Amino acid sequence: MFKMRCFTYCFRVIKLCLILLSIAYLGCSESDIIDSKKEESVKSTANNAYFKKSLELMEMIETKTDRLFSIAQKMPPVKHGEWRYFWPETEQSPQKYVTSMPITVSDERDKLYIKPIGKFSDHDYLILKKIREYLEDNFQTPVVILKKENDFFPKEAVRRNSHGDEQYSSVYITDVILKEDLPNDGWGILAVTPDDIYRAEGIDKLYGDTLLFGRRGVISLYHLKHGDKTSLSLALKGASHEASHLLSLPHCSKYKCNMNGRITIEEFSAAPLHYSPDCLSKIIFATGGNIRKRFVELIAFCKENDLRDELDYYSRALTIIDNK
Repeated sequence: MFKMRCFTYCFRVIKLCLILLSIAYLGCSESDIIDSKKEESVKSTANNAYFKKSLELMEMIETKTDRLFSIAQKMPPVKHGEWRYFWPETEQSPQKYVTSMPITVSDERDKLYIKPIGKFSDHDYLILKKIREYLEDNFQTPVVILKKENDFFPKEAVRRNSHGDEQYSSVYITDVILKEDLPNDGWGILAVTPDDIYRAEGIDKLYGDTLLFGRRGVISLYHLKHGDKTSLSLALKGASHEASHLLSLPHCSKYKCNMNGRITIEEFSAAPLHYSPDCLSKIIFATGGNIRKRFVELIAFCKENDLRDELDYYSRALTIIDNK
């Protein structure tokens, strides 16, 4: 057993070194390479039978989700220091999402897996269970929490933040740990950690990191606190945001949405838990979920967990969807 663990540790160290070298020389991680290749592959799809059928399905979904534009809120002007200030992004239409060949739920890949990593308090374990419940309602697919294991982080994947606490490389988590742990029947795997994470670019506060077409992502609860305890509302926003990236959803920049990019905790708090109508269309397309059933279950979850703002939105949305 000891020899096996040493071999596993050495293998991960070698893999990490190769990944970090590619980042240093190419300026990108595996996620960036995957995204680039995916973009290059999306050409001349209008006459393809598969895309024709998929676009027709998206059009049917939009007949319902478009009704929700009546309660959608447009994003305010960009302020200095916000995500959109540093990374202006073009809004992606539901049609373009379809032709981007996104990750979707299928009969073969019908589960989302959660991988606990790091030092969990009793309260954080409760938050983890609530995350599982919410994601199951949100995506209308089974969500499975994998067994907690001892975490191996080589020194090359660890540094200290300004508070002196250890930070772990998000690239090591997504490109090494999760790559080995993703079950075959998973449409995605999301690592959840109470510890701080960092990426090669050196963003001071990294809430999460996900491969848009690689089915692997991570969310950190480290900065998502009210007082000294993890906030349920912020944790749900972070987990559902990163899990939606697993379905290849990009950021939403036109409407207030769970998929808004965020670099400050103020932006994180201001972003709603729900999706804009266009992003909801993408979620329904990717998961094959039932819109009405989804809202009914999310309403029940919000009532049980005293999430009043979202309860109000989901209740209004259900009324609009039911109003034929």
